[in-house]
Amino acid sequence: MSLQLPACIEPHMMTDMAFERIRGAAVYVLELDPPDDIYTAWDEHFENRAPYLDEIDECAEVLYVGAANDLLRRLNDHNDGEVRKAALLRVCEIESLHSVYWFDDPDIAFERESAIATVIQNERGNAYVHCR
Repeated sequence: MSLQLPACIEPHMMTDMAFERIRGAAVYVLELDPPDDIYTAWDEHFENRAPYLDEIDECAEVLYVGAANDLLRRLNDHNDGEVRKAALLRVCEIESLHSVYWFDDPDIAFERESAIATVIQNERGNAYVHCR
């Protein structure tokens, strides 16, 4: 499954936001659907296994946290993989856009990315939360 863009972003916009804001800075959270055998799927793409595969295999939920200076462009990258594609997204399908945290300044969005991932991890006990 892939994201239906830009429609999947709209529910995450505040009512007073201009639609053009979807091209602004944000931290986003994707819900992922890992394959039944994460190890075999990983081995098809990469020579070395990532240390977090055991966590993914044992958890109930997989979330990917990222930051972007242009949210729509970055989500399109994740969907298409034409510019760059995160390693985890090569083996896991994107289920949905879970949440979006909007920022006026891209630098602040990138600074807050890991803190947001930590908060989400603390709130969702049996989830694997991936953040660079």
